[in-house]
Amino acid sequence: MAVETRAIITASYNRKKMDDISDNCFSARLDCHYWLLKPSTVDVHTPMVVTLHGFGANPESMLQLTARLFANSAVIASVQGPNQFFLGPSTQEVGYGWITSRRPAESIRLHHEMLLYVLADAGRKFNIPPERRLLIGLSQSVSQVPSDGSRLIGPWLSRILP
Repeated sequence: MAVETRAIITASYNRKKMDDISDNCFSARLDCHYWLLKPSTVDVHTPMVVTLHGFGANPESMLQLTARLFANSAVIASVQGPNQFFLGPSTQEVGYGWITSRRPAESIRLHHEMLLYVLADAGRKFNIPPERRLLIGLSQSVSQVPSDGSRLIGPWLSRILP
């Protein structure tokens, strides 16, 4: 009986402690990264491709994959997902992701802010207008982009490829 009573008292105490906990939010600076590959020449026909890796991948591998598609004819910006993690318990290799299941709206907002920044920054560096900008991505990275691009694109991107 004493053990059962102790369990009831402990459960009641834990519930009280959880009721006293509040979730507080603050903003902090996060350094975001993207890799940039410039073709040998940039002219009025050169497109800019912003490329997004899938869950667990990295911007270097996506840059190499995208470069094979465009054969030195495009400026390529490969964005790194903001959520990093070790790929396994016995490796030092790191993968990146774009969204978490807890507070997904915050992840989506960050994702859109990152894309808008890279589109503007890389476009400005090479004087590439919106009609020559493309977005290519895999898996999780494009699940957060509206299919018509309406909430994201604005003047920064001509269209999103399926």
